[in-house]
Amino acid sequence: LDPENQPARQLLHTAMTDTDPTMRSIAAKWLYTATGDTNKTLPIVAQSLVHVKTADDQALISVIADFGPHAKSLIPKLQPFLTHSEFSIRYVTGNTIRSIQ
Repeated sequence: LDPENQPARQLLHTAMTDTDPTMRSIAAKWLYTATGDTNKTLPIVAQSLVHVKTADDQALISVIADFGPHAKSLIPKLQPFLTHSEFSIRYVTGNTIRSIQ
């Protein structure tokens, strides 16, 4: 994301307030990728984790891997998903935790 591209940044900031937790998380990931800002983005992905219920929600977990070691503080929030009833949730959680350690 070009630092001078303010419309794109504004679009991501707006998307981080969307009602859809997946949209918020993906927008936060892209803003982090563009700026390295974890103060605004990590809380968004952390809050989205409460919406993980089924395999359809696994993107809310996997997006955290893109934050790498900056997301280490989220490991305690991820650990309960290691015992989730759905295999795909357990699998993506394990991969995500390995990616951020």
